[in-house]
Amino acid sequence: MLVPDYIDPEAWAGFVEMRQAMRKVPFTARAQQMILRDLAEIRAKGHCPNAALDQSVVMGWRGV
Repeated sequence: MLVPDYIDPEAWAGFVEMRQAMRKVPFTARAQQMILRDLAEIRAKGHCPNAALDQSVVMGWRGV
């Protein structure tokens, strides 16, 4: 999966690891595309997409 330059690879890897640990919630390629789209929208609104990823990991959220 090609991740945009504005996404910190460590933040993305942490989110992917957390999602893959959720056994009943598969993290498909389509789901990854949708998360990246959501992160682009977050960035467009002036917020930090990396902070959104980190918050999702801390809170155990499936989305951002």
